[in-house]
Amino acid sequence: MFRSVPLVAAPVVLGLCPWFCASVSADGLQFVEETSTRFPQPNPTEYTNQATIGDIDGDGDLDIIFANGGNFSSQGPISTQRVYINNGSGVFTDESAERLGFSGWCRGVELGDIDDDGDLDMIFAQDFNKLPHLFTNNGSGFFTDVTATQLPNITLSSSRAQFGDVDNDGDLDIYITSGSSNRFGCGQYRLYLNDGDGFFTDETATHLPIGNVCNNMDCIFGDIDGDFDLDVKTAGTGSNNSRLYRNDGTGVFTLVTDIPSDNSCYSYDFGDINGDGDFDLLGINAGSGSTELLLENDGTGVFTNISDQISPNLSLDDNDSKFFDYDNDGDLDLVVARLGSGGERIYNNDGNGNFTQVDNVMQVISDSSLDIMVADLTGNGKLDILTAQGESGNFENRIYINNGPADTIAPNIVRTEQLKDTDDNVGPYVVRVVIYDQMTSDRGFFDHGVTLNYSVEAGPVQEVPMKWSGNSLWRGEIPGQPEGGTITYFVTALDSADNLGVGDDLFFNVGGGAETTVVADSFTVLRGFYLSGALEDTFESDDAYLKFNPGITLAPTEPPVWLIFDGTLPSDVPTSLSVRLEASANTPGLTQTVEMFNWGTGQFEEVDASGASFGADSVVTVDVSANILDYVEVGTGFVRSRIGWRQTGIIFLYPWTISIDQVVWIVEE
Repeated sequence: MFRSVPLVAAPVVLGLCPWFCASVSADGLQFVEETSTRFPQPNPTEYTNQATIGDIDGDGDLDIIFANGGNFSSQGPISTQRVYINNGSGVFTDESAERLGFSGWCRGVELGDIDDDGDLDMIFAQDFNKLPHLFTNNGSGFFTDVTATQLPNITLSSSRAQFGDVDNDGDLDIYITSGSSNRFGCGQYRLYLNDGDGFFTDETATHLPIGNVCNNMDCIFGDIDGDFDLDVKTAGTGSNNSRLYRNDGTGVFTLVTDIPSDNSCYSYDFGDINGDGDFDLLGINAGSGSTELLLENDGTGVFTNISDQISPNLSLDDNDSKFFDYDNDGDLDLVVARLGSGGERIYNNDGNGNFTQVDNVMQVISDSSLDIMVADLTGNGKLDILTAQGESGNFENRIYINNGPADTIAPNIVRTEQLKDTDDNVGPYVVRVVIYDQMTSDRGFFDHGVTLNYSVEAGPVQEVPMKWSGNSLWRGEIPGQPEGGTITYFVTALDSADNLGVGDDLFFNVGGGAETTVVADSFTVLRGFYLSGALEDTFESDDAYLKFNPGITLAPTEPPVWLIFDGTLPSDVPTSLSVRLEASANTPGLTQTVEMFNWGTGQFEEVDASGASFGADSVVTVDVSANILDYVEVGTGFVRSRIGWRQTGIIFLYPWTISIDQVVWIVEE
């Protein structure tokens, strides 16, 4: 397919200005505090629990929302929730009164488009047995309180609420934590499902494990097992009050028990620390003796404690963290928010998930950071740092400007959902994608657009905007295709520095006309050891497998797994014929061959030779219509395909497995 993707200029750093655009600070620090010149003065000294960042007014820059309200465990005075509007260069104006006008006892705040109108709406999580508050955006960054009409009337003592499409229906749902009289009590966490228009129903009883969880501090969505749905991790203080819940794809969650325990966690953050394409976890203060807990994911949602890869892993009063690539070397480094003397800490990643603390990178200010975020707040392609202050000290939220390298690394299109062939001509065909970039947040990275590109029968490339579904997951829909055909698609993503990431080409077939899928009547094992499965497991692409181990071969040209599949077409004079194979191997580097039997010569002829897929299934569809009269037996419509897998060597018993999901012939009369 001809791939027409946007041409994007490299990030440009604007000309120097006298008071903030120096390429390096006078004392050589990369991150320098500039609160007094960038935040409203006098800076409000309010007990801030969390901040969130997003372009709420649609002008192309990132604004800030602060969730305020104390005290630590007892209810303090009511607090104004702050809205800071960016002028585009990282100078902020307090417009809380005119845009929001809300006061409360808020521990958390998050942004998301709940009504599919293209702007960011907002939810505040309140403590002390009060209602969370939901606000809709008018598109220009002015908010209306819709709590009474669009949110369940349930008071909670909550530290955090998150938006995410848990049931893959295209709208954002809400997961929210709760205690009892305050966040340190025990309560039932809740799930509110969206009807598509931003009206929410409490579906906790049918979708979440029932039972109280104590001392709620945090919750975060993330796809832990690569199945394109949102699982959820929660954090709680006290021994083993954190939880991991796995999503079955419909928004029904079950408790995951085989995860290393934590001791007392304030927050969790997902990030791919070693570049293997899955989400690892960092729990702040969750390790032994109030150290950090670093967990490595094996790709299936099974985690191993690798906390010894943080050096030094200090026992301090830390409260939050974010992964980000501060040195632009392609891996995720780490910044940790600390309460107390010594300031925040930055750790450098060696690329393999080994973190070493580095000094003289960020200005050291002793304060009481409860939350930390990274984002390009000045519009120059560099990730700046924001901290939110509470609990002790003078509660002055701070901004640190990045004088180091700009982000020049494109987003990584980690996984794009492979759609199965279908006879549904109506559609739409839903595609989900996982995308990582050089930073993390509860909403993944700050994008400048994620696009689903597709073409039908190698025609012009068409574009569909993809919608954010939660953390690093996006969702798009290809319209139905009444005439059918082969649809090729790929994803592109722009980050906040306008670096362009381009995903792999994938394709699927939509039935149209007289196209028919023919399954095998039988199969014959020429070489290999049968492990499990049946012929019926090859009829559909449904993850039901026919599995084999290799046998012994005496000739280097003969594969150690060699199977023949026989089928009967509805006619011996089809107009087109393709053979389709979906299979995978549990080891890399295998050769996979597909052959068709020539009824005229009585010999097999190779029609495809490609590398076998390692891990996930790959699909090979070979059009053999050019020689269709040779491959279909006259009078019977019989077809025969031979499929083989091999490595190098002559006599060897190979310790690998082939899993066959589908072998079919696709014909058109």
